[in-house]
Amino acid sequence: RLTEVLGAVNQSQCLLSCSEGREDQNGVCTECAVGFFKNRTGAVECFPCHDGYRTQTTGAVDPADCSVRACEAGTFLNATDNTCLPCPYGEYQPDVWQDACLPCPQGNTTLVTGASSMSQCVFDCAAGTELNVNLDVCEPCARGYYRDKSSDDQTACVMCDIAFITPSTGATSAAQCSVVNCTTPGYYLNVPDN
Repeated sequence: RLTEVLGAVNQSQCLLSCSEGREDQNGVCTECAVGFFKNRTGAVECFPCHDGYRTQTTGAVDPADCSVRACEAGTFLNATDNTCLPCPYGEYQPDVWQDACLPCPQGNTTLVTGASSMSQCVFDCAAGTELNVNLDVCEPCARGYYRDKSSDDQTACVMCDIAFITPSTGATSAAQCSVVNCTTPGYYLNVPDN
């Protein structure tokens, strides 16, 4: 065992002399963790990678091994181009340096991309309804709005084209935006003619 620096004052500063890519962990030479490297043999701890980067695996022996983007919580590594992307709707990632996001429990989704906590997974309301986040219940889309769930990012009801509204609440498609919008002062809806 050796000390990392001169002038050690107690035994806990004595480290096991380990090879490159390994450090003393409770008297055992253990591979450097992801995000660390050690490029020399000796009683030295592993060195952290420079900000924004990590290693691909444990046991890195060269600072050049710190070439993988260190993604934050709510993101994952796109290995194709070494970039961090936000977790898509319906997924979250609470940890840093991850290669994938975790799916929300079945029947749940997120209201945003880049979710970093499972608590951001909420009930995925049916078509024609949206989540009232204050009451934590699904409510029908208001008149003049619809929700067909045609894409993952459609987490709320969508307003009809300004010239039309829906005949009632809870519309499940844009096709239901079929009633002329007579909200302009001086006009009224002639029901038989629509």
